[in-house]
Amino acid sequence: MKIKTKLCLALALPAVGLLVLGGARIASDWREVNELHTVQNFADYGVRVSCLIHETQKERGATAGFLGSQGKKFGERLAEQRRLTDAQLAEYRAFLGACDVQAQGAEFAAAIERGSELLTSLEAIREAVDGLNVLAPQAIGYYTKVNAALLEANGKASAATSVGEITARIVSYNAFLKSKERAGIERAVLANTFAQDRFGPGMYEKFTSLVALQAAYLDEFKALATPDDLAFFAETLAAPCVEQVHGFRELAVSRSSEGGFGADAGVWFDTITKKINLLKQVDDELARRLKSHTAKLSASAAAALAWASVLVVSLIAAAAWIGVTSVRSTLRGLRLVTDRVNDIAEGEGDLTRRIEVTPDELGDLAGGFNAFMDKLEGTIRSISHAAHELSAESESLVATAGGMERDADTSRSQTNTIAAAAEEMSSTIRQIASSTDQLSGGIDHVSGSVGDISSAIDEVAARSSESADVANSVNRSVSLSSQRVRELGEAAADIDGVVNLIEEVAEQTNLLALNATIEAARAGEAGKGFAVVATEVKELAHQSAKATTGIRQRVSAMQSGAAETAEAIQDIESSIAQMTQLIAEIDASIHSQSEGVQAIANVMGDSASASAAISTSVHESAEASDEVARGALSIDQTVVETAGAAKRTNDSGRSVAAMAGTLTELTGQFRFRD
Repeated sequence: MKIKTKLCLALALPAVGLLVLGGARIASDWREVNELHTVQNFADYGVRVSCLIHETQKERGATAGFLGSQGKKFGERLAEQRRLTDAQLAEYRAFLGACDVQAQGAEFAAAIERGSELLTSLEAIREAVDGLNVLAPQAIGYYTKVNAALLEANGKASAATSVGEITARIVSYNAFLKSKERAGIERAVLANTFAQDRFGPGMYEKFTSLVALQAAYLDEFKALATPDDLAFFAETLAAPCVEQVHGFRELAVSRSSEGGFGADAGVWFDTITKKINLLKQVDDELARRLKSHTAKLSASAAAALAWASVLVVSLIAAAAWIGVTSVRSTLRGLRLVTDRVNDIAEGEGDLTRRIEVTPDELGDLAGGFNAFMDKLEGTIRSISHAAHELSAESESLVATAGGMERDADTSRSQTNTIAAAAEEMSSTIRQIASSTDQLSGGIDHVSGSVGDISSAIDEVAARSSESADVANSVNRSVSLSSQRVRELGEAAADIDGVVNLIEEVAEQTNLLALNATIEAARAGEAGKGFAVVATEVKELAHQSAKATTGIRQRVSAMQSGAAETAEAIQDIESSIAQMTQLIAEIDASIHSQSEGVQAIANVMGDSASASAAISTSVHESAEASDEVARGALSIDQTVVETAGAAKRTNDSGRSVAAMAGTLTELTGQFRFRD
């Protein structure tokens, strides 16, 4: 998996998390706004239905009084109340027509539908009441069912929101409405009872149940209402009519069995209506406060939704910008390192280029890369300089070996000349020996032979001088060869030092390549280029080590040849010294012979002894001449060996030069600072 993919995944996960959390927050705020909007709609419905229920409650009470008095009372009051109820019913239906009932929930719509169906029977109930064709419990029950259905729809508001504060207000408000509804039923029950001056069947039980339910619903209201709502309720209900209603209740309870209350149903109706009107004031205030508070919370939730949306979008945009910027920056830094490494591995091999160090982890990588490049550049520079020095030394070695080879050829030519002269001298001496033998055979021929001997001796003296000159020339050549051999040894020692330097550089390069390989492994994907460079550097170190091994072998062979050459030259110098000594002895013998011949010429009387001495000297000269010839042959063999060693040295020098050229070619693949 590429680093780009890893970075994108690493940034995508928190981005998705932020998106999910932000989306959840926005969805929660959006849901709360919608819930509060629904609650506002419920509050509007509550205000409207409360007004309708308030009028149906009064119509229910007037209807109960009308039926209880058998139509003798509450006639005008009932007719007026019906007009008020119809007015509120018209407004209620207009409200429903403008309201999307289905949008508020299926249960709410079903409750509205049930209430609307019950309201369609309102005119039929009224006609039955007017004709006294319906019993009071049935009529009261009808209105109670209508109000219950309307209150049921209003009660669905508590399920429309998850805001605890609003839910508590709605539940408290619905409990208050239920208590008020029971007060309205109580008004109808006692109006009918006081009109008949007795409790009808089941009416007392219904009355006591209504009083108990009112108290229970008020307790629920008080438990959930806010302190301000409770204060307003207490302040509003602090009126004489409340105590008067309590007095009517005590009267009804005290004479529940026998009847004969002596109470005016109209007075009761008016008194409790005053109380219910006070409850209606509390109802309206609670509805207003619920609507106002819901509107505030809705506005606050809408603002929170807007802020949350802006914040989430801003955070996502910022995260996306930071992520894209970070990924681009990281990839740009990695791409720069990769390009540098690829340039070294496949491009021009420019070791002078560096990467800008930034104050982050990529900067650390760049710093490590730059340090590696510094070491690599220094190593390649050292190898290049060592290769140039090795090339120069190898050229000097080749030149020295060539000079030695040429000097060996010259020495061989000169030793051949010495050998030829020695053989010629030996032949002449043998002739002299023959002459001296003849001299010993006949003294008569002494004079002529002495002349011949004198001439031969002169010629031998000349040959002896030439041999001395040639020996001196050979000695100088051998000295020059000895000097060249010493220079060769010094050059070999210098080459050995250069080889040691190259070996040290190769070892450092190998260690550097090993460290680079480790760093490349740590860097992972980004270190592949490092690994390629490290492999090439390691191969270069291996080639350098292999080359230095070959150079060392050839230098060792060259040093061995130089040592052998030095020993051979020492042998040559020793042989030449012996030959020079023999030539000196020959020269002395020749001079001695010349003096003998002169003595023969001057003193013929000593011819026999002189002839014997000459013969002895001549034989000695012949033996010395043979020794000189053998020494010349030995020198020739030594010179041949010296020439072979010089040739091997020359070949080794050329091999060293070729290896130096290879190193120069390898290091030439890189560009570095001198």
